[in-house]
Amino acid sequence: MRQLQSAHQSMQSSDNDSDGELNMEKLDMNAQKLKAALAELESQENESLQKGDISPNEKSSNKSPRHKSRKQIEKGSEEYLVKRERNNVAVRKSRTKAKLKHIETQMRVGELTEENDQLRNRISDLQKELNALKSFISYNKNPHFSSAYPQIFSNPKIVNNM
Repeated sequence: MRQLQSAHQSMQSSDNDSDGELNMEKLDMNAQKLKAALAELESQENESLQKGDISPNEKSSNKSPRHKSRKQIEKGSEEYLVKRERNNVAVRKSRTKAKLKHIETQMRVGELTEENDQLRNRISDLQKELNALKSFISYNKNPHFSSAYPQIFSNPKIVNNM
């Protein structure tokens, strides 16, 4: 539980970053903390099963067909408290998994954003190179430029097709 709280606090602090950029190291640390908290919750759940709170046979028999009505349980009873505790553990586990998935998604978004920026820069560089080559070709087709130098080819059609 303490790991879950510390992971939650560190997630809140990372949400408050002023520059708005994803800090991959913080996300990775948060993911590791959440994984540890999830493992701890699962071990607590296994311990509660081993203590005899509910047997695996009872667990599978709770999945009854829809036509059976539910048994009414008083709020102060032992059974109610056990079910509430199991539900609380399940909720914590579910929320931890959701946070972990959110962090992994943020990390993936960061990676894809970085890759996208690199590809945009590459496109820009290639566009500049293309424009330079086009201007070079158009400059060399200029009749004033070609008349200043002797013709290499005897056939003028070959020179004009270049």
